[in-house]
Amino acid sequence: MPNKFLGQHFLTDKNILRRIAQTSDLKAGDTIVEIGTGTGTLTRELARTNCKIISLEKDLLLVAKTKKLFAGNPNVTIMHADALTFDISALGLPSYSVIGNIPYYITGRFLRTLVENWPKPHHVTLTVQREVAQRLVDRKRFSKISVFVQLYGDVSLVENIPPGAFSPPPKVVSSIITITPHTSVPPELKQERFKTFVGKGFSSPRKYLTNNLKNLYQIPVLVEAFQKIKIPVQTRPETIPPKMWVTLYRTLEK
Repeated sequence: MPNKFLGQHFLTDKNILRRIAQTSDLKAGDTIVEIGTGTGTLTRELARTNCKIISLEKDLLLVAKTKKLFAGNPNVTIMHADALTFDISALGLPSYSVIGNIPYYITGRFLRTLVENWPKPHHVTLTVQREVAQRLVDRKRFSKISVFVQLYGDVSLVENIPPGAFSPPPKVVSSIITITPHTSVPPELKQERFKTFVGKGFSSPRKYLTNNLKNLYQIPVLVEAFQKIKIPVQTRPETIPPKMWVTLYRTLEK
């Protein structure tokens, strides 16, 4: 029985489960960290790839159920763990991919955890709410989370998933997204001051960025930096591409 408190909507459509596995750039022997075992439907599909699967599940009842389900498969390990607080570096994985049908309410926090705290994976495939997916892939209007994720990797929206593919059906349409981490990511992604900088920048998205940042820098300093890197002073945060946020930050911090 799905736990409403944990936002559980189990993906049951076999064709979509198969396409998630096919989209995830997997080869036999690869290691997969699955976010949310659920009832094991995606785990079972992933197991057919002959990959090593470490599946994290917060719900103890589902952990017990799926441990029994996969007891005879040495490639599948079910762990009772919260993906938001789990220390994945303790596993010492040299290479891994992340795949999961994550609860909508933790999407933003999980993406921040992935970008800021987890060792960089080879590939990421997630099922998220369609509106979130659209924001993540938007190259014209940016948000705080899309700035961080696009600095981290190439994001693509693979396909939309109707509510009927889940049990129980959610009230919204979902999407499969993939993230291929960049070979090199800006070190600022892990710096608290840069996170504060971007957060302040988006504190009032409809106001000019200079107004949002005036508590961090004096207005004359902001104006000089904007002019130096050729950003109009009357610019709103949602119009600034991710790489330009890094350029502006580095200019202001010199």
